[in-house]
Parts: sequence; structure tokens; C-alpha cells
Amino acid sequence: MNKNLRLTAIYLLALTLIGTIGGSAAHEAYGASLFKPAQDGIINYSPLTAYIPRNGGDSALQLGMTKREVDLLLGKPQVIKTLSSDYYRYGDDITIGYAGERAAMIDPGMEGSLRGKVKPGQSWEEAAMLLGEPSLVDGSDRIYIYQANSYRFKQLRTAEEIAGATRRSGVYEVIVSLNAFDEISSTVLFKASYKRDAARKMQLANSTDGLPLTPKPFVTDELALTDELGRTVRLGMEMKDVDKLLGSYESYTMSLLIHEYDSMSVYYRGTKAVGIKLREDPAHLFRTPRGITIQSSAKVLERLYGKPTAVDQSFWTYYFAENTSGLALLKELPARSANVSYDYGISVILSDGPSPIVTYLLIGDALFLSQMS
Repeated sequence: MNKNLRLTAIYLLALTLIGTIGGSAAHEAYGASLFKPAQDGIINYSPLTAYIPRNGGDSALQLGMTKREVDLLLGKPQVIKTLSSDYYRYGDDITIGYAGERAAMIDPGMEGSLRGKVKPGQSWEEAAMLLGEPSLVDGSDRIYIYQANSYRFKQLRTAEEIAGATRRSGVYEVIVSLNAFDEISSTVLFKASYKRDAARKMQLANSTDGLPLTPKPFVTDELALTDELGRTVRLGMEMKDVDKLLGSYESYTMSLLIHEYDSMSVYYRGTKAVGIKLREDPAHLFRTPRGITIQSSAKVLERLYGKPTAVDQSFWTYYFAENTSGLALLKELPARSANVSYDYGISVILSDGPSPIVTYLLIGDALFLSQMS
């Protein structure tokens, strides 16, 4: 699975690794009893603990820790808003999801480890000696499923055990994702009920119930993005107005001036916004006027926008020509020699799999899109 909810992970959940009751050397080295009961809401079992390098040693991150405890340990996080949940990014890539005030999903990032020894970049052969046999294998993911409470800790191994625990409380999963070289690419651990809730939110957000069977007519206001605070950024806006609206940014130039804000990158020609690209880890959930954002499903996209003008595998682009009534969606891209061309476009990249979702969204004028292609 990709490193980014990863956030695709963090998109259905930035899923990836950690351990089972295989080897004992790692947890013994940390002096933590494998069967130490849950205390104060914290799940205090070593296979459900991630270790983060801090001040020359390793600090433990455990499911059930409060946000205040994690903030004291890791500092102030960046909030990442998605359709499935709000996530909190600490440092470069430690990501935590909370159920209420308690940690229910932990992605320890590239520097974090499981059992103090298992981390991204390590060969699966070596890691498996520490982690033991997974409960399930799903493609490149090795999944460990546990039942844990104050008096019992058990890895679920058989299909019957796993099926029987589907809706129970106190069930936890650890996912180790491998790359094409059979090396660990990422790890994540979470409470199973948290994963179910996130999946349910995604299903509701991507339901086609009540959506029109054919798209409504397009207008020029389609070329915009609006967040949960009501802030709208649209093509043609002045740079100073976008800066005032979105606040601090990093600035750099790649043929065009780019301001990278906390939720999007805006491209400027002169002082006018000519391109808008959503970030994969936005601090605010910006959507198109029709409701499309990162994690929106391809089915919802097609119901709201219709068939794309151009398709290149997972890359879809909707091209629009401006007219007196607004925008006209082009059914196909005109030949370069044709008199009719396009004025604007909306491009998305979809994830792989049977239920693809939007992982990239870009809005721009014709010149900008031609430069980006």
C-alpha cells in the first residue's frame, strides 16, 4: 500500500505493519510483559505498541493514549481532513487517528518501529521472524488480528475465530504492507471498530442515493473549490486575495509562481490564479461546487460530471468550452487544427482496484493544463 491515507492511508486507512506473538526477544528487550493488561484505557500489549525515536531513545505510542498525552510526547500536530476521518500528522509522517480523545489508529511513519526493530525498508523475511505468522494475507498486506482486553490477549488465526470477532469490541489489527521487493513499505495499527466507522463514513460520503441521473448544466462557478468554513478559491482570483483568504504559504517557481497553502497549491500567471491543485493531506476539506474532493468515488464523480472528455487509464480529464450560458463539457477533445478548442479543465487521478477513488484533483485554464501535460 502507498505511503500516502497512505491517507489514502490515510484513504481507507494508511494501512501498513506490526506484530504478532511470534518472537519474544523484542518485547523482552523493552521490559514490557506481553500480557500486561490495559490500564486507564491504554492497550498495554507490546504487539500493539509502536516505538518512536526521541532524544536518543524510543518512546512508546499505544492505542488508547489520549490526544493530550500524544501531543506532550510528539508536539503540536497538523490536522488532515478527509471524507473518512480527521487525522493528525506529527512531524514529517507520524499519523494518528482518534476516536473521541483516544488514539485508535497509529501510523508510526518511516522512522517508527514495531517491537523496537521492525520498520519500513526491512526485508519481510527478517521481519517475519520477529512478528510470526499473520492472521491473513491480502495481496501485499500482512494482517495481524488480535483480541485484547484487561484479562486476555490473543492473536486470531483461524477463519472461524476471525469471523466470530467481526463485530466484537476489543479487536485490533496491525497491517504490514510490502513493496515489490518484499520489503516493508509502511505499517499501521488500529482498533477494528475505528476502521469500520471510517469505512462507513466513506460509504455514506460516496453514496449515489439522491444524485441526479444526468449532470446539471455547467456554469463558470464550477472552476472553484470551497471548504467547510465557506472559503472559496476560484480560477482568476488575484494572488493577494487568495493569500488573504488562505493565510501562510510556501512559495516557489516552476515556470509559474506557486503558492503552497495548507490545503492546496495555487499556480499564478502574473497575479491571477490559473491552476488549483488539492493537497493529499489537506488541513481543510475543499470540494468542487458539485461536492468532489480527494477520496470521492469514481461512481459519484461520473454521476455529477458525466463521462470525462479524455481517459488515460486512471487519469480522467473534463474539458470545458466557455459560452454565453456558462460552460459546455466537451464530449471529446478537438483536434489541434479545429476551430473549437477548450478553455478550462478538471483533471483527476483515480486509485486502482474495483472501487476507485479520487487521489488527485487539478483545475486549470487551457494554457496551464497544456503546460502541465
